[in-house]
Amino acid sequence: MRGKTRIALCAFAMAAILASALALMSCASKGERLGGKAPDGESSATAGLPLRLAPGEVGEYHGERLDPASSIPEVSIKGPVEVDIASYRLVVDGLVARPLSLRYAEALALPQAEKVITLHCVEGWTATALWSGPLLEAIIGAAGPLPAADTVIFTSADGYSTSLPLADVLQRHLILATRINGIDLPAARGFPFMVAAEDKWGYKWAKWVTGIRLSDDPSYKGTWEEEGYNINGDEGGPRWESPPPLPERGAQ
Repeated sequence: MRGKTRIALCAFAMAAILASALALMSCASKGERLGGKAPDGESSATAGLPLRLAPGEVGEYHGERLDPASSIPEVSIKGPVEVDIASYRLVVDGLVARPLSLRYAEALALPQAEKVITLHCVEGWTATALWSGPLLEAIIGAAGPLPAADTVIFTSADGYSTSLPLADVLQRHLILATRINGIDLPAARGFPFMVAAEDKWGYKWAKWVTGIRLSDDPSYKGTWEEEGYNINGDEGGPRWESPPPLPERGAQ
């Protein structure tokens, strides 16, 4: 009888250990979509891991180490999106004088920039990369923002949305990134365009961007803001607009 009891206890202990291991393994791939609470500190997405660069991808820029594109956890709301670039259009509308519907090549023809920027996820990990693409100020300028416009709303191919103050977009010279570390954004990481929302929490980094709408509604709430995340999304600032619900739901 004692032998059977020991076997049962061992089996229970092994099951508990296995469950804990699986939970830790799933955190990087599902973490924020399923609501893991953000740890107090931050760590690189590649901390302790060897670099696994894609062909042509650079791992260092002017002496600064970069995290590979493949290291950034997949935390979208519906999973990766494959965008048909032949039929793709970037629509710029709202409070603008000249609404635009830009083909991918047309968007790339606008003035571009590149910056090393660190993406800070509210879950606690970071990813530092070289982001490059058209300047959002060039795209918005081509559409002619009206004086009443003070908010930029981004919409994505998967139904995601978020917003940024127009003043932040212009003053920070934010990039609508199409390349990371010298290669095209992988489809799973947001191709053709991802908002490189410098100094903002990761849920402001909209991926698979299809729409840029100028608005006069600074209180606009996107996908995660509707769940209570802070509208401004300043990295280092409060994560929540109001006390978080229980259990806490996560965003990037």
